[in-house]
Parts: sequence; structure tokens; C-alpha cells
Amino acid sequence: MNAVITIIIMIAIGAAIGGVTNSLAIRMLFRPYKPVYIGSVRVPFTPGLIPKRRNELAGQLGRVVTDHLLTPEGLQAKIRSDMFSHQLNDWVTLEMKEYLYSEKSLSDYVEKWTGLSDVRGFLRETLRETLDIKWEEAKHRHADTPIKELLPPGAVRQSEVMTKELTQLIMVKAGDYFRSRAGKEQLALLLERFLEGKGSMMNFFGTMIGNDRLVDRIQPEVIRFFEDPGTEKMISGLLQQERKALFEKPAAAAFAYVDSRAAVDYIVETVDKHVPVMERLEQPLKEWAPAYEAKLLEEWVPKAVKKGQGSIAKRLPNLFEQLHLHDVVKEQVDTFSTDRMEAMLLTISGREFKLITYLGALIGGFVGCVQGIVVLWIV
Repeated sequence: MNAVITIIIMIAIGAAIGGVTNSLAIRMLFRPYKPVYIGSVRVPFTPGLIPKRRNELAGQLGRVVTDHLLTPEGLQAKIRSDMFSHQLNDWVTLEMKEYLYSEKSLSDYVEKWTGLSDVRGFLRETLRETLDIKWEEAKHRHADTPIKELLPPGAVRQSEVMTKELTQLIMVKAGDYFRSRAGKEQLALLLERFLEGKGSMMNFFGTMIGNDRLVDRIQPEVIRFFEDPGTEKMISGLLQQERKALFEKPAAAAFAYVDSRAAVDYIVETVDKHVPVMERLEQPLKEWAPAYEAKLLEEWVPKAVKKGQGSIAKRLPNLFEQLHLHDVVKEQVDTFSTDRMEAMLLTISGREFKLITYLGALIGGFVGCVQGIVVLWIV
């Protein structure tokens, strides 16, 4: 009976020593917060391990976070995952639906986000300034460039065809005109002016023969002139010659005839009146945006989400370098008070610390049991 009591007492003493020792060791990780002195001698193991190596712990924690926990590769895999894609797509879809059926207009949202009140006027002036700048740039850049080199592909060939068509039109219209009464009257007027300019002798000759008879004889010849293929060839050659000469001229010659201010004003006014988005800037979104809902949500949003995922994932490594997350974590940990760090670590590992204490008591009890048996055996 005495042997059993002895062993139990030894087990209890060993368990108490083991449990208290481990509990004290755990507390010495955090306590005391500051060095303890007896006279001028600092008590060993003060301050605690964590307060003593606070800066080193902050740096190590920063490296652990950036090297093993929050890595670009891990975030890239998360961003590229199908689950994240679906979640992001659903969120963007809900946000877009809210805008599509909003009572506000595009101008309202632009003013809210940028502070710009007159969006339509801003777009008009921006377009005007852009066109002015581009026009001046074109004038300086292409001043010595032949006109034909600035024309769209096929324009030179098309102008040649149009010149031939113009020649045929001139021949037909001129013939029709001189067959008409107005054409005959014009011939009479021209003949009269011709005779008046040639002196009294020619005027007398015209009076003797009669202007009407002269016109009757001249009119068929004029008509035949415009029906003659040779005339058509001559006129066509002249027009083609002028066309080629025009296309060989430097663009500066054409720029001189262009009223850039009027042209720019015309373009701006045309865009303002006929481009739908300009009028819809002031209309509530719910009046016109739902018409684009299917295309927007089924085509544009998925494509934009996919492209956005790829773009973000691609730039993550560079973003991590720019953010210096290691320093951010270190600076943040440095701002924690020691008692806050203690509470945080106990919250995370409190259960494990208790198990370590219990394990110390268990080992101490086992050692006490062995000691008790050895003592009884020796005695």
C-alpha cells in the first residue's frame, strides 16, 4: 500500500513539474515585455523571446507571407481559375444590370465620376481641337506630297473612268443644247457679237445675208461638231491631261482651297446631330440601354472579364515588386504592441499551447512513475 502511495505521489510531483515547466516556458515567449534588473544585473531570459526579437520576427513574418503565403503564382492561379471567372462575371453582370435600368444618364455618371458637367460640349470641343491638330499636322506633313499619293486606292483609276463619262456627258448635253431653241438663240447672240467686233464691213456682210440664215447654216455644223468622235477624243484628251496635271500637283495646292474651319465645323455638327451616342448622353439609361442588354451581358462582359483576368494575372509579378509587400507586412507588424502580438498568437495557437502544457504534465507524470518504481526497487 505504501508503495502505491509513493508512486502516485511521485507521478503527481512529476506531472506538476512538467506541466508548470512547459507553461512557464510558453509564457516566457511573451513575458516579461521589458528587461528585469536586480540592481544593475539583468535577470536572464528577460525580456521574453518575442519582445526581444520583435524586429526579426516582423522581417521573418514578412518573408513568410511574400515567399510562401501571398505569392504572385498563387494569386495568378486564383485569378485564372474558372470559379473566380464565374464569380467575377456574375458580379459584373449584376453591376451592369443596375446601370442599364438606371434613371440617370451617361452625363450624370460622368459628372459623378469626373466632375465634368457638360459632357456633350466637352466632346464637341475635344473633337474640334483634335481635327484642327490633325489638319495642321497633315498640311505640314504632306505639303509636298503629290495629290495622287494621298488618294484612296483605286481613286486615280476611278477618276479616269469618271473623266471619260464626263466627256460623253458633255458631248450629249452640248448637242442637245444647240439643238434647242435656247441653243439657237445663243448662237445668234454669239454671231452678232462676232460680227460687231469685226468692223463695219463684216457687219454689212451679215446684214446682207441675214443673221438668221447664218445661224441656220452654223447650227447643224455645231451639232455635228459635238457628234464627231474626233471632238469627243479631243475633249477627253484635254480633260485627262488636266486631271493628270492636277494629281501631280503638291497637296499644298489643294489645301489652299480648303476652308479648314468650315470643314471642321461641318464635321463636328454632323457628328453631334447624327451619331446616336451624342443624343443619348442626356437621356436616362433605361430608355435606350436595355436594347443592348443581351449583347452586352452575353458577349461583351464575358470577353471583358476574360481579358481583364489575363491582363491582371500578367501584371501581378511586377505589381508585387512595386508594392514591396515584404516591407508592408514588416511595417505593419512593427506597429503592433507586444500584448496585441501575444493575443494574436494565442488566438491562433492557444489550443496547441495547452496541449504542449498537458504533454509536459504527461511526460512529467511518466518520469515520476519511473522514478517511484526505481526508488522502491532500490529501497
